[in-house]
Amino acid sequence: HECVLILHTGHPVQGYRYLDVAGIDSYDQDQSLTSSSLGSMVVMRGKHNIPDTPQWLPVALIRNRPPRKEMFYEQCMMLAIYYNLIGSALVDIRNGLIVQYFKELGCERYLSRRPRKFESPNSQQTNEYGVSLNVFTKPRMVGALQTFFFSHAGSIWFDVMIDEALNYDEYEVDSDNDSIDALGIALMRLLDQDQVALD
Repeated sequence: HECVLILHTGHPVQGYRYLDVAGIDSYDQDQSLTSSSLGSMVVMRGKHNIPDTPQWLPVALIRNRPPRKEMFYEQCMMLAIYYNLIGSALVDIRNGLIVQYFKELGCERYLSRRPRKFESPNSQQTNEYGVSLNVFTKPRMVGALQTFFFSHAGSIWFDVMIDEALNYDEYEVDSDNDSIDALGIALMRLLDQDQVALD
């Protein structure tokens, strides 16, 4: 089902950097005849020492496919602005039109650069922003997801994410479990950053 959700205890905390990151599993075509895939963005809250504030959990979720792809891109951009995700919104570059959208509307600063910890030593990638989910990066993302679910599954409050995690195909590069792909991309950003939130 389609949804735009923010956890009631997961709204932005003012005055902190490196607290929240996002993963975006986007698409380039308004409609697809070969896939039931939706677009998804997950905002993930990392480790911190802020009292009474949850950590290591998804705090916001977009999962939909509006009539026009630009509507999805705009929702992602607004969520990135709301959470002040400067340099922290990591996109699956295989469907990279959303990167151009952010740039054209003056929001390039929210895009995350390639996560070096998840890059092949002999990588030929030239893209400045985003990550490519391929035969090298996808297994590493799946490993990060497995570790996360083993330690923090009880912290996921979005039912659709639990449903998709139970149906997730770890070997398929192009999965229709969009919120879990977006969560995995967010985890890649978080692990590459490896930075405790700063006041």
